[in-house]
Amino acid sequence: MNRNGGKASLKVWGSPEDSKVVIYIDKQAYDDINRHGAANPEREIVGILLGNFSEDGSGKYRVDVVGIVKSESAPGNKTQAQFTHEVWLQLVESAKRDYPNQKVVGWYHTHPGFGAFMSDDDVNSHRLAFSNPWHVAAVCDPIKNELCFFGWDDSEIKAIKGFYTYEVPAKEPKLLPSPERKTPSRTKAPAFLIPVLVLFVALFTIIGLAFTVWLPGEQKKTSQPPFKDFPAAVVSFRNADKEEVYNYYFTQNNGEVWRYTLNKEEPWDKETPLPITLKEIVGQPTVNKQGDSGNTIGTLELQAKDEKGELWLLSTDILTDGKLAEWQQTEKTAIPPATGISLSVSPPYLFFGTTKDAIPLQLSLTGNGNLSWQIFSTPAGINVDKESGVGNATINVTMQRSELSPGDHMDKIILSYNGDKMMEEVPTFVTVASATVPAQKMPSFRIISVKDKSDDGKISRGGEKILVVVQNIGQSSGEVEVSINSSEIFAILESPEAQELKPDEELTFLFLLKPSTMRSGISEILVFKAKNLTSTADEYDEESERFFAP
Repeated sequence: MNRNGGKASLKVWGSPEDSKVVIYIDKQAYDDINRHGAANPEREIVGILLGNFSEDGSGKYRVDVVGIVKSESAPGNKTQAQFTHEVWLQLVESAKRDYPNQKVVGWYHTHPGFGAFMSDDDVNSHRLAFSNPWHVAAVCDPIKNELCFFGWDDSEIKAIKGFYTYEVPAKEPKLLPSPERKTPSRTKAPAFLIPVLVLFVALFTIIGLAFTVWLPGEQKKTSQPPFKDFPAAVVSFRNADKEEVYNYYFTQNNGEVWRYTLNKEEPWDKETPLPITLKEIVGQPTVNKQGDSGNTIGTLELQAKDEKGELWLLSTDILTDGKLAEWQQTEKTAIPPATGISLSVSPPYLFFGTTKDAIPLQLSLTGNGNLSWQIFSTPAGINVDKESGVGNATINVTMQRSELSPGDHMDKIILSYNGDKMMEEVPTFVTVASATVPAQKMPSFRIISVKDKSDDGKISRGGEKILVVVQNIGQSSGEVEVSINSSEIFAILESPEAQELKPDEELTFLFLLKPSTMRSGISEILVFKAKNLTSTADEYDEESERFFAP
């Protein structure tokens, strides 16, 4: 019942009480997310969730979503969206006007045509900015008509197994329906101020995706940004050795770069300024990790225009303490942005194994505009006969094993195209036999791909085959066994037997899976392992893939 005696209808989706976060979402907000995605089927869109939360004392949370604030102007494509200063001002103004007494309880975004799942970048972003146990993420695929919530389960981010939608009577104040179990009463959330949200919005970085969000919440004064202008760009880098995350903020004014190190009392450090006076940053900065090389753990790059409109490529090394080295700048010819340019490569991966020394790589560019391409990076021991060109091409890729140490080497060739605005990666795999171990005793197996038979990411209710393609990249035959981890969501009806593979031979292993529950919208990451049964050591190749129940 609402305050005036009207009933609020409640609908159950899945099993909401089976997760540590129980979600109640206003049907209007639920429909708004779907409508926002359906209106933009060709690009990813994003927004924030407004509402409140409560805890029952046992570590279980109830999250009430009463509305959304959506971005109508964030530029983006099918795999990413970009937030500008103007976009966030619009979001803040809308939140202040429409939901003055609510908190940001999470965020939402779409994956048009790719299914409702959390990518690695999405998970990293949620960990970085939505770290409270009651923060949730809604992912919507408007093409496949899927919507799934994700939230915290201890230290992991998992799919929430269901949620409630409710409708309040028209012209009545919205009041959430009472759950069947008792929950402590919520205290009224204070109105959040515009400067606070702008400040925290600036600190949410999606790694690899080009947008930034920061939540309102309690912060120490020492954590407030020392700069006044909204950052022109933000990028994140994780130092695995020190278990630290660095966020680099690029300001338009004076070209300053600031570093924010998480979990430190004095996290803000002013880095070496950019060597040009910024007019515009073209795209988002990128970071490239690398192995230990002295005191360098990675590189940071961005493209930017100076006051005259000239385009530059700026790069610098990331040092082991997170600081940036001196910037290097390379002048680039300003090219008008093209649309619809795409690059496909064949084969999508290069398996040299222990026998192949040369593989032709086919490049195919389609679309109207700048069809130029160039080899941006090649692994050690790999040579190419062409480093740049325009349009379709065949690149002869050769392997110099003498330059590599014995063992397995996995790396990638990186190509840039469309005026260096887009990148493509081609994984490479090569095995170098030890001089003391005969090559014929070294079979080596790699999982090439994992997908369901319908190739839509969903396991049908009647059961569906999972196709796992394995290749022997070694020099001799060997027996391989492919296994899968146990699952709470999917029952494993059939598993393949071990098979013998000859060098360079590929074989498809079939698993038959069936959802063990009929709850829709839930998903799980399944881990597949290809184990070398001819080896006395516990050697295997591992590949993970997320699948959804219909």
